Amino acid sequence: MEKIGYTYKIKDSPATTSAELAGVISDEIGAGKLRFDTAVTTKTTTATLNVNEAGTILCSAAGGAYTITLPTAVGNTGLTYHFKKTDANYTLITIDGDGTETINYENSTSAPALTYTRLNTYCAEVTMVSDGSNWQVISEALGQVPDMWAHSSISIYDLTNGQDSYIILNSETTDIGSNFEYSTLISGTADGTVTDHLQDDTASPFTAAMDGRRVHNTTDDTYAWINTYNDAGDVTLSADIFEDGEAYTISQSKFVAPIAGKYRIQIGYRWWNTVETGYCTNMYYKNGAIDEMSAVRGTGGTIAHSLISYTSLAATNYIEPLASCGGGNTVDLLGGASTRIWMKITLVSKT
Repeated sequence: MEKIGYTYKIKDSPATTSAELAGVISDEIGAGKLRFDTAVTTKTTTATLNVNEAGTILCSAAGGAYTITLPTAVGNTGLTYHFKKTDANYTLITIDGDGTETINYENSTSAPALTYTRLNTYCAEVTMVSDGSNWQVISEALGQVPDMWAHSSISIYDLTNGQDSYIILNSETTDIGSNFEYSTLISGTADGTVTDHLQDDTASPFTAAMDGRRVHNTTDDTYAWINTYNDAGDVTLSADIFEDGEAYTISQSKFVAPIAGKYRIQIGYRWWNTVETGYCTNMYYKNGAIDEMSAVRGTGGTIAHSLISYTSLAATNYIEPLASCGGGNTVDLLGGASTRIWMKITLVSKT
C-alpha cells in the first residue's frame, strides 16, 4: 500500500474511497495475496481449521490428545497459523496437513512430514505458513521442558568390586514435570537366618534383575548389596545383616521420559577411600541395560568425577544411575550434598 493524503490505496488500483479499498482488500485476501492474520482462536478438541481462523491458535489438551487439521495450502500462499499449547501436561496435540500435504520442519528423517508432533509441552509454540503447495515451519519453541536434578542425602558405603551397583538418589533439587521417581521397589520380612543371605520364601519377591541393588534392613538400619540372585526367595548379600523376622526394603530411583526426544544426562560422584591400582566408573542404565559409562583411576584418596552424555529416549523409557569399581577397589560414595552424588537430566530437542 502507499499513503495518499489521509487515504490508502493498493498500488496499481484505482480504489480511493474506503468502500472501494475494502472491496480490493477483500479480493486480495481471497486470492491469497494479503494476510492480516490477527485472529485468536481457542481449540480444546479435534478440529479442522478454516482460512478465517488464520492467526493465533491457543490449544489446550487438558481433556486428552487430539488432532488439528490444516486447510489446504494450495492457493493459500502466505496463510499463517501460530499454535501455542496452554495446558501444563505432556499430552500431544498433533497438527496434520490437508490430505497428503506436508509440513516441513527440522527432524530426524531430514524430510517433510505429514504431521507435526512437537506440541506436547507447556507453552510449546510453532508457526506455519503456506508456500502455496505445502506448509513451512518458520519458528518453534520447546516450551517448558522436562528437567530434573536429584542427589543422595547420605553416603553410600562398600560398593562391591566388579559389580554394577544401583545408586539411590533420595532428594530432589529440581523436577519440572515430576518425571523423577524415588520409590520402594519391594519390601518384606526375612523368614530365614543364613549367613550373608536374605531369604523371603513366603513372598518370593526377588528377580535376577535385582543383582546390584542395595537392601536396607529397616529393623537394624543397616545396608548391604545384592551380589547374587539365587532364586525368587533367596539372594546372596555383600554383608551378613539379616536374621529371621527382620524387615527390609529395596528402593529405586529413576527418571522416566514423558515425551520422545534427545536428552542430556549428567551424573556426578565423589569417590571416597579409592586405591591407586583400582578404577571407579560412573554409568547409567537405559531401560535396564547399560547405555553409557565413564571411568577414572583411583588416587588412594578422594576424587570427584562426572559423566556427560546425550541419548535418545522414547516416551516411558527410563534412566537409572549406577556405579562400579574394580582393580582392588571396594570404595564408598560420599553423599550429603547435592554436588556429591547427583544426576541431572534435561530435554534438549524433540523428536
